[in-house]
Amino acid sequence: TQSVREILITAAQLRLPEGVTYQEKVERMMSIARELKIEAILDRKYGEVGDRGISGGEKRRVQIACQLITGPSVVFLDEVRAAT
Repeated sequence: TQSVREILITAAQLRLPEGVTYQEKVERMMSIARELKIEAILDRKYGEVGDRGISGGEKRRVQIACQLITGPSVVFLDEVRAAT
């Protein structure tokens, strides 16, 4: 039931050190949102049972953004596509 913005801010608050100010966390979140081109969906609901919310591709980018919040030196991304 959360918006994409709320999810990313929560990830920043939980994963970044206490010494990082709230404003710095918001700025980092916005920078990552710009890089992943998800700024347009920040105020949309992620989705819930009975309400689809954002698309599957957008959900993947939001989850990647959650991982990038901490500025990791390496990120492994793997996607397996089912054969049709």
